[in-house]
Amino acid sequence: MSFIDLFNRTKKTHKNKIDDYNDLFIKVLDVFFSQNNDTNFQKELGNICTNSNVIAEQLYWFFPSILFNKMFPDVKRVDGDTYTVCDKEGVEKKYLYSSNLLYQAIDSFLSTKYHTFDRDQCLSLLRHSSEFNAVNKALNNGSKLDDLMVFSIYMSNQLFR
Repeated sequence: MSFIDLFNRTKKTHKNKIDDYNDLFIKVLDVFFSQNNDTNFQKELGNICTNSNVIAEQLYWFFPSILFNKMFPDVKRVDGDTYTVCDKEGVEKKYLYSSNLLYQAIDSFLSTKYHTFDRDQCLSLLRHSSEFNAVNKALNNGSKLDDLMVFSIYMSNQLFR
């Protein structure tokens, strides 16, 4: 096998992974857009990610958070480069968003898609965002967007167990 063959094979494998992610993300969006009940939502998302509860939980937290960040870039984020995961023993560990390939893929996917969402689709996705819910409540109570800050994602990895 030549170097060119190896390169083309690697390139094709990478493209297939991207296509797999896009297919997964489209299914996830369908769940976000169609489910009104959180129990059904978590069940459906868990069914899509049968191989990994960790991926299901990351999808659950990352999709709404990334959309919130895209729609409200002026809201400051505490510890904006990291998110925290608490394992079943209660040990917390911080991770860089930039090191999470799933986060990067969702961010890229939503960058090309979110402007096509209608108002109801955005709200269906954002209602799962703790950032959106906190900012919305603060704005309704008279706060100004410039004064608000949100915390980074905190995952328990217990949601889909």
